[in-house]
Amino acid sequence: MPTLKESGVDLVADAWYGMWLPAGSSREFASQISAAVATSLARPEVREKLLAIGLIPVGTTPDGLTSELAADTALWQPIVKATGYKITY
Repeated sequence: MPTLKESGVDLVADAWYGMWLPAGSSREFASQISAAVATSLARPEVREKLLAIGLIPVGTTPDGLTSELAADTALWQPIVKATGYKITY
């Protein structure tokens, strides 16, 4: 069976995890949390455990997460809209 790419569908669908803070949190606090997470992800024993379960630890900054979310939204929004699916909260 051909892959999506071999079938002419140029799509990468991956998953990622992020950490969100409550609205109104200071930029300084967000930067401190981001630095602590980056330090943790750089520890060999943490990386090893994450890699062992199929996760690739990357880490980013608050602005990087915002950019990643915006890019994913731009990619998936038209696809979701085309299905007629409605997201409700």
